[in-house]
Amino acid sequence: MTYIVGVSQSGTNAIISDTHVTWWSAKTKAKSANTGLKSGLLFPGCIYGVSGASGEARRFIIGCKQYLTGRYTLKQFWERFLNYTENYCFNKDRCSSFEILLSSRNLGSPQFYILCSTTGVIVPQKGLVTLGTGKYILDSYLERLVEQNVNIIDNMINVEKKLPNFTFPYLYCMWLNELTQGFELAVLEKYHVGGVFHFLWQDYGQEQAQYPAVYVLSAADTVNKEIHSWIYRISYSQGALVIDNPVTNSREIIMDTAARPNFKILPWEDLKVKINREIDAQPFYYFCGFCFSDPKYQGGYGISITTEGKYAVDRNGVIAPKFKTFLADVFSNKKHLLPTDIDRINI
Repeated sequence: MTYIVGVSQSGTNAIISDTHVTWWSAKTKAKSANTGLKSGLLFPGCIYGVSGASGEARRFIIGCKQYLTGRYTLKQFWERFLNYTENYCFNKDRCSSFEILLSSRNLGSPQFYILCSTTGVIVPQKGLVTLGTGKYILDSYLERLVEQNVNIIDNMINVEKKLPNFTFPYLYCMWLNELTQGFELAVLEKYHVGGVFHFLWQDYGQEQAQYPAVYVLSAADTVNKEIHSWIYRISYSQGALVIDNPVTNSREIIMDTAARPNFKILPWEDLKVKINREIDAQPFYYFCGFCFSDPKYQGGYGISITTEGKYAVDRNGVIAPKFKTFLADVFSNKKHLLPTDIDRINI
């Protein structure tokens, strides 16, 4: 199970996903792990996010990719996809059902759709779209976030010109990661939601995986007057999601046969070397978000956006003095919001 989010602003669609996966067997209780990659490029002009029976969804997506080969216009790709779906033999068993959130630019501007395996029907969607068991506990929270921030984000993108159009999903990932990495972790895992949130985005001319992001999650030890921060970096390479901890120098690579159905062709060790080389060559981050594990501090945040090397957190996980001061101010209740720190952007 999962939480898949489709959010749109300024002509850009983003599909946001967690990494939590749960499975059952006849002899054991439910087991889970934060090792699932549930989104990817389905075909040129179309990205996806999956909720439900991952095995059945994977079979559908891999078959679709094998069918949609060749050179076609975006409209032709979409028409062939509709034909593939219409003739696909979906497993109607309840335990095998899945839903796929699609974002396609076959009509020009990106448009969300939902494909439900129980009906085989593709339905256009408007506004905020969510899938998965996380709906029951997170939808009202997310709807409130969108309502509170849509005008602020629009002003920064279209009026002040401070942010490119694809930046807003980082903010929603930051706010969702506060929950899955903070005090709400245990509650969310009961709803089979967890791990790190990440995203793909699409506008009228392209679809892309997110650029590298660093999230700093902080808590305060009020007895010893210490601030503890957990830092992790999220990036993409070769169809893989890569999660780094710069403090412990650890790295986790998450891949899926649906997101990259041919990855087994290249020996895993060779592919791993290629991924590591590409990840290390990327800027350390494009977006850095400072958030909080304790709910009473959530709502205050700081962000730094740069690819110029003036990092708020360096590659060793050391936080710059300016942002250390911000964290101290938040926990002493002097202030709860840091103006964005945006250096020149060069993607």
